[in-house]
Amino acid sequence: MTVLLAGCASMTESQRSTAQGTAAGTGIGAAAGAVIGALAGDPALGAGIGAGVGAIGGYIWSSRMEKQKQQMEQVTTGTGIEVTQTQNNQLKMDVPGDFSFDTGRADIKPEMRPVLNSLVAGLMSNPNAQVNIVGHTDNTGTDTI
Repeated sequence: MTVLLAGCASMTESQRSTAQGTAAGTGIGAAAGAVIGALAGDPALGAGIGAGVGAIGGYIWSSRMEKQKQQMEQVTTGTGIEVTQTQNNQLKMDVPGDFSFDTGRADIKPEMRPVLNSLVAGLMSNPNAQVNIVGHTDNTGTDTI
């Protein structure tokens, strides 16, 4: 896998992410296949089959994540919202406070609604997706507010 990933220097971030997911899937599949193959009497065959299945699964997963990231980036273009992929393969969206809420208000700004509507549509097409929402207040006002 080191040789495979070393060749990724000239790849785009998208291609590198997909290649890394494919490589991880290959390794995990090969290990699982070797264990299953050992139980069945042919560890090499099991490792080969596992590597192939893992590579396909890793590629599909990484490609899907990259497609979701690109959709999120397209929706948030020009908004100041930053979309990144974390090291543990999650998508993170950083929304500037001045884009989402006014100080002292709990209602979402009108320009944020199309972004949220688009994200909801994407989530509805991927019912297995999980979302964590983390937020905080700004630094204005007293502790009472």
